[in-house]
Amino acid sequence: MLGKRYLLHAGACSMALLLLSTSAWAELTGTIYRVPGNLGDATIGVPSPGNEIGTICAVTGCTDITDLNFNVPAGTGTLDDFLNSAGASVNYVLNNAIVGGQVMSDPGSCPACYSTEIEFTGTANLVMGTQYNFSHDDGVVVQVGGSTVINSASPTVDRSDSFTYTGSSGPVSIAIGYMATNGNPEVLQVTAPEPGSVSVLLTMLAAVAGFAGILKKKLA
Repeated sequence: MLGKRYLLHAGACSMALLLLSTSAWAELTGTIYRVPGNLGDATIGVPSPGNEIGTICAVTGCTDITDLNFNVPAGTGTLDDFLNSAGASVNYVLNNAIVGGQVMSDPGSCPACYSTEIEFTGTANLVMGTQYNFSHDDGVVVQVGGSTVINSASPTVDRSDSFTYTGSSGPVSIAIGYMATNGNPEVLQVTAPEPGSVSVLLTMLAAVAGFAGILKKKLA
């Protein structure tokens, strides 16, 4: 009897550790680009590496896409203001401190005008059946598992687009392309009905409970 109980607890603990370690693999990082011109579309995988001016979540990767909560209102808000608006959970490094004190796009300086594109790639914890809402000004493109789920790439006033994740809960490959152009405001805010990390944890606990029940029946 003791041996069966030991196997039951050991198996359940092993499954829990496996699921928790799988969740920890989720990591999302961003690259910031200075893009010549104005009124450009958001893209994924297009910006030239020579235009890279910084990184986001490079020191500690973001594991929840709802950490992406950037907002600079109309006026003279800068790239630093935009990046800091997400709070301490989102770290960033700029190649040159000067660009942090500049606006993200400057349509008034054409033909020498510029925009700022940010591309996030990696993995994020997504929850099956959850709707993820992207509020954005300007364009945004989102790919999950290599498939485009949001394609609102063109310059726009603040608007919201969403997708509902239908795959298995847990880490999944994701790419997000965002373009800040034609002057402030600049917005990229991701929300979900409930925190993804909590839902993933509940899913993992349910899986562990199910595994323990199956193992108990087999050992009875």
